[in-house]
Amino acid sequence: MTETAKPLDAAAASRRQRIEVFAAVALSLATVASAWCAYQAKRWSGATTFTMGEANAARNESLKLSDLASRRTNVDVLMFTQFVSATMQGQDQIAKFYRDRFRPETKVALEAWLATNPFEDPTAPPSPFHMKEYSQEATREVERLEGVAKAKVAASKEANERSDQYILLTVMFASVLFLSGISGRFEAAPLRLGVVILALVVLGYGLSSLAGLPIR
Repeated sequence: MTETAKPLDAAAASRRQRIEVFAAVALSLATVASAWCAYQAKRWSGATTFTMGEANAARNESLKLSDLASRRTNVDVLMFTQFVSATMQGQDQIAKFYRDRFRPETKVALEAWLATNPFEDPTAPPSPFHMKEYSQEATREVERLEGVAKAKVAASKEANERSDQYILLTVMFASVLFLSGISGRFEAAPLRLGVVILALVVLGYGLSSLAGLPIR
C-alpha cells in the first residue's frame, strides 16, 4: 500500500465512523421517542374510551330525568285543569284541595299566575306554564347533563385526535429506526450519508412535532 493510499483509507474510515455515530444517535433517540409515543397513544386512547363512557352516562341520566320532567308536567297540567274547572264552577273546596297539592315548584308559578287576575283579565297569561316562575329542577338538571355530555364528547374526540397524532409519530420514528438500521449496509459513503441525513431530518421533524403535543 502506498503512502498516499494510507491517508485516504484513514480519512474514509473516519468519515464512516462519524456516519455510524450519527446513525447510532438517530437510532437511540428514535427508539426512546417511539416507545414514548406508543405509551402516550395508549394513554390517550384510554382517555377516549373513558370520557365517551362518561358522556354516555350523562346522556342516559339526562334521558331519565327528561322522562321524569315530562311525567311531572303531565300531572301539573292535569291538576291545573281540575283546579280551573272547580274554580269556574264555584267549587271552592275542591279548588282549594288542588291548589294546596300542587308541587312546590308549580305552586310558585300558580300563585304568580293568579296574581295576574286571569279569571277576569283576558290579557293575563293563559296558564301558570307560561309564567317565568314555572320551572322544574329536573329540567334544569337535564340541561346541565346535556351540557356535560356535549363537553365529554368533545373531550373524547380531542383525546382520539391526540392518540392518532402519537400513533403517526410512532410510525415516523419507526421509519427513522429503519433508515438508521439499513444505513450501514451501503458501501458507498455518499449513499450511506444520504440515508443517515434523511433519518436525522425525519427524526428532527418528529421530535419537534412531539414537543408540541400535550402529555397525559
